[in-house]
Amino acid sequence: MTSGVLTLFSAPLGVVPFSPFVSSIGLITQTKDTSRVSFTIGSLLLLFVGAVAVLTQFFRSLPLAIGSAVMLATYLPLLFSSFSFLAEIKLNARNIYRLALPLFIGIFLMSAPDAVMDSLPMMFSSLLGNGLLMGIILSLILENSIKWDKIH
Repeated sequence: MTSGVLTLFSAPLGVVPFSPFVSSIGLITQTKDTSRVSFTIGSLLLLFVGAVAVLTQFFRSLPLAIGSAVMLATYLPLLFSSFSFLAEIKLNARNIYRLALPLFIGIFLMSAPDAVMDSLPMMFSSLLGNGLLMGIILSLILENSIKWDKIH
């Protein structure tokens, strides 16, 4: 709840403190800390970075390779977590759609040409250009809108 409230304050600044679920799992996996304090401190730090223009400019000026390396370090433990979860479920015709649709649509959106995303309004191009976030949103929509237990 704290992270959500801080996200509301940081959104007008153009800062997304934590991607839903993804960064949270990465943080828990890396630090083994499940307390709310970590999320609150992280959200406050990112809110502070968004509020201080000099810090925002500094982080925006970093090369893409640095940001990608940080994301790689963050999401590798998440990949391990997802493989651990996949080992616990039985893949069948029903479950493969739950897994494959968000995965392939996310990969497609990440690899879409820049010209396609640039032709969209900025709000949509930022959202649709983030294949990971779109995959998560699609997963949430699929999980909450389809009664998977009733499909045979």
